[in-house]
Amino acid sequence: MAVDPHRQFYEGCYSEVFHDGCQGWGSELVDRQVERFTIGGDGTSRILEIGAGSGEHLKFVRYKPRWTEYVALDLTPRISNPETAATAEALPNFRFVAGDAANVPFDDNYFDLVISTCVLAHVAEPEQVFMDLRRVTKSGGRIVIGMPCDPGFVNQLFKRLLTYRVMKRAGVPDPKLDYARQHRNPIHNLLAFANHVFRDDDLRVRYFPFRIPSWNLNVIATLVVDVT
Repeated sequence: MAVDPHRQFYEGCYSEVFHDGCQGWGSELVDRQVERFTIGGDGTSRILEIGAGSGEHLKFVRYKPRWTEYVALDLTPRISNPETAATAEALPNFRFVAGDAANVPFDDNYFDLVISTCVLAHVAEPEQVFMDLRRVTKSGGRIVIGMPCDPGFVNQLFKRLLTYRVMKRAGVPDPKLDYARQHRNPIHNLLAFANHVFRDDDLRVRYFPFRIPSWNLNVIATLVVDVT
């Protein structure tokens, strides 16, 4: 039976590469940028996180007492370490749900807030994912999506100086090829899809670390969509 390289990568060296050391610090920047733009609600909010994986984002979540439901959606949701398990257990009304971000298993207009971190670069149908996130978000709700500015100049420089070297040390024989397999959607395509899907909403793009509106000169782009 052939081994799925995507699954092999995530079950193998993903945590070591993207959640430790300097690269881990870079991943945390995306988590923190997304949380900068979340909304707390009035105690009755429903929150959806897509591509929640093992719950790595949970320790960055704000407004913990201020929701009635927090759904962590992933194709294969799992708790991979005791620290994450303890964090999840302490959160009110939290649950993992197995599902596809392109076909979210919830009714229309269900969530007040939808978030994701570094997910859209991986999915097979990013435009469909945007459409389905909008479908399940209430009018007046918000969608916040953090994405790497790949293949921007600064992003490429960061990968060549750090990411590829860390992947190599973690046992990835061809880091550039493996990264290409996992990150199939470039930032300029994702922005084009977002501008189309959210054309009737209030869509803003917030860049980091510079405020220059350029994906070439930044590392992270955060989409903030207030759904009309």
